[in-house]
Amino acid sequence: MNVDDVHKLKFDRRMERRRGWLAPGELEAHLESLADAEAKVHEPTEEELAEAESPPSADGAASESREG
Repeated sequence: MNVDDVHKLKFDRRMERRRGWLAPGELEAHLESLADAEAKVHEPTEEELAEAESPPSADGAASESREG
C-alpha cells in the first residue's frame, strides 16, 4: 500500500477503532478542517413533505408525479 492509499484510509470509519491508527485528537482536527456543506442542504417544500408522508398508490401513480 502506498502513502496515498494509507492517507485515504486514515479517516475511514471502519479503521477508527484500530489501536494506534489515529493519534488522540487527530480525528476531531480532521473533522474541523472539512468544508461546511450547509449551503448544499435542500429544504423540502410543503408539497414534497406531504408527498413523502402519503402512502404510495398500488398502481404507481405516485412515482409518475415525481418525474419532472
